[in-house]
Amino acid sequence: TPLFQGWRREVLTFMIAMLSETNYAPGALLVEIGRPGDSLFAVLHGSVELQDREGATLGTLLAGSTFGEIAALGLLESRAASARAGPGAAGCCVLRVSAEDIQQAFLDMEEAADHEHEVYWNLIASRKEQLEQGVPLACMDLVGLRITDPCVGILALHAERIEFVSGDLWSPLADCGPSGAHVSVIDSGQLTLEFGQDGREVMPMGAGSILLEGLLCDFKARLRCLTSSAVLFRFRRVDMLAVVSSIPTSQHWYYAYRLLERRAREHLTSRMGSAIGAGRVSAWHRGDVEIRAWSRRRQNSLQKASAIRREKSEIGASLGPTSFPFEESLLDCPGAQSTWPPPGGWRRPASASQFLVAALGPWACASPPGFGVLSRACSASASRSGSKGLDCRPRSGSAAGLPRAGSKGSCPERTMQRPRSSAVLSPSEGMASCGALQGMRPEVARHARSHKASSRPASASGLAARTRGEGGGAEASSEGSGGVGAP
Repeated sequence: TPLFQGWRREVLTFMIAMLSETNYAPGALLVEIGRPGDSLFAVLHGSVELQDREGATLGTLLAGSTFGEIAALGLLESRAASARAGPGAAGCCVLRVSAEDIQQAFLDMEEAADHEHEVYWNLIASRKEQLEQGVPLACMDLVGLRITDPCVGILALHAERIEFVSGDLWSPLADCGPSGAHVSVIDSGQLTLEFGQDGREVMPMGAGSILLEGLLCDFKARLRCLTSSAVLFRFRRVDMLAVVSSIPTSQHWYYAYRLLERRAREHLTSRMGSAIGAGRVSAWHRGDVEIRAWSRRRQNSLQKASAIRREKSEIGASLGPTSFPFEESLLDCPGAQSTWPPPGGWRRPASASQFLVAALGPWACASPPGFGVLSRACSASASRSGSKGLDCRPRSGSAAGLPRAGSKGSCPERTMQRPRSSAVLSPSEGMASCGALQGMRPEVARHARSHKASSRPASASGLAARTRGEGGGAEASSEGSGGVGAP
């Protein structure tokens, strides 16, 4: 009991020598509710049941517990609950300490009990201060609670004040203890809930937090003070039930308190369950070495893959978008076509170079092997013929780096406009424009013709028919004897 906390052993021994034990049969009445009293009872053996006015049991006190403390302090004249000996065969054995016995011990020991006398009066002053403030109920957000209610004051007199300084560690009490379940409420300061032998922090708890000590004790949790000072109030559940049962006006706030207590229980259970799961995950396992090694290998693989992707993106940015071996050279071509034959059919080009580009498609200006000569030949032919040549102008490439169907070119920097003339190409002009191939080496020309023949679709037959229709058999024979369309 807080009444004798801080007392020296010799003072306690002197006072106990003045007292005597009292045995009660099972079911015998020790004190009656509503009757005046000034004594504290300490249960030495057996059990004591606390009952309300109707005789319903509010709780059971075991050996090592006390009741009637505020009566011994002279703060409450009447009893808040009845006390009967437990149903055991031996009943109970109690030690009765009255306020008169305490005062007599102070007088007999005189100056030797000055410290205990000071502790005694400080406890009385502290309980009176709690009565004025209405704590611990005033610390909680209870709907309909008034500090002036008698139940608030009576519970304030029963509550125990516990003070902390920075770093203090506090362990809650179990519900199976001699005095039963305890509830604590933080009044000021901040405490953190710790779990496990390593003191793993679960969550901080501030003013107004409800601590169900039995639940925390089941989880083996503790509280540590984080601020320079902190204060909490502890009361027994049986004392609250005695106050609620003896004062009818307490019913309007008691249900709000039960709701807060249920929410606190759910919240603490959830957080402590998470802490237990985290502790199990971090616990040692025989496969930890292999798991860590696999984790390191996986991290290294991910880093290598990221480096490879980054290197590929840098190479792609420097070379431009490519998808097949000849595309890089095709992008340099000012008039490469992505479709065959060109959209809209064969049209009369403005120059021989445009005819070659339209006829050979993307291979007309391909560089490997030696196809750049054909491009220079096209340019030379265009200059000799006095034509303006290819109409090239800057433009941005497509999103994928390849020309779209029907687009004007595939080069991301330059593209060719199609001939504006709508006249059909004549065989004589075609034969003349094929002279540009004569300046090339034989193997280059064969390579160009083989590429042209392998990629020329069936629609080229329509070209041959249309050219024969205009120029006659001579032109057709010239086309078959080594023209552009001949393989």
